[in-house]
Amino acid sequence: MKKIKYILMLLLAGIWISACQDNDDVKPSNEGLNEFRVKEIVGRNDLWGDFKINLNYSDDRLDIGVVVNKDQDTIANLTKGMVIMKVPALSQEEIDMLEPGSEVPMTSRIIYQVNRTTREESITHYKREDLQFTFDYEENYIYEFDDTLSMNKKVMKWRCFGEADWEIPLTRMVYTYEGNRIERGEYAVYDHQWTVISHWDYSYDGDRQTGVKVVGTNGEVNMEKVFTYLADTKMKVVTTQAGKSHEVTYTLDVNGYVVRVEEENGNYMDMKYEAGHGNFSDFIPLSVKLQGEPYIK
Repeated sequence: MKKIKYILMLLLAGIWISACQDNDDVKPSNEGLNEFRVKEIVGRNDLWGDFKINLNYSDDRLDIGVVVNKDQDTIANLTKGMVIMKVPALSQEEIDMLEPGSEVPMTSRIIYQVNRTTREESITHYKREDLQFTFDYEENYIYEFDDTLSMNKKVMKWRCFGEADWEIPLTRMVYTYEGNRIERGEYAVYDHQWTVISHWDYSYDGDRQTGVKVVGTNGEVNMEKVFTYLADTKMKVVTTQAGKSHEVTYTLDVNGYVVRVEEENGNYMDMKYEAGHGNFSDFIPLSVKLQGEPYIK
């Protein structure tokens, strides 16, 4: 299931408590208005194969994104913080019992969802079982920002909690800044008291971030991202965790917007933009954005 989660994150990046509230008029307090917004995404991934997404906005917010496959069949939609995918309404066993040539009935299922207010995020993950998607788990974030009047406020701290039966139901990250850039994050878990278990160390070369390394209190490196700049508008990010590495290459336009994302396995996305502010990046958890990789706006 981590594979599906990663595919969706790459798609939305390159995707709480307020789930029952209408938050369409609430913008995250730490992000300003962008000059351009993604209008079209064409690519290939392991979940959808070859696909194309056409995105439409209303009042600077995503109204709907229609995902079609290479046969121009609609296979999914993106709307109001949700990724909704069409899946068979029958089990594989029931499909095998159909007459040859019979059409398989389809139904729509949520496979990823983000609800956001100014200071809170709720991220719901779903897992694939047989041909269906079912609820997997939910993460709930509460963010604390600096006390300036700037539109692009700095995230000083976040807390995350999940279901009561989680092994670690409550965690926290506290950031240290040098000017406007993150120098370090202190990651802790709560069990009657806060206990620091790792530090996130950010590295830079001039104004460019060159990586982030997660180091446990025992000195062991738990995760590392290395950023390599291939040109002024191209960069490679290699993420190493649990002995495995994954490489993603980003191409940016002259305005700094992501126009192409390439994985080492051949999956890719090409983006086209139009003038105007959009909230496509709301699909991406703020805690993920703070790691430094480019993301689609």
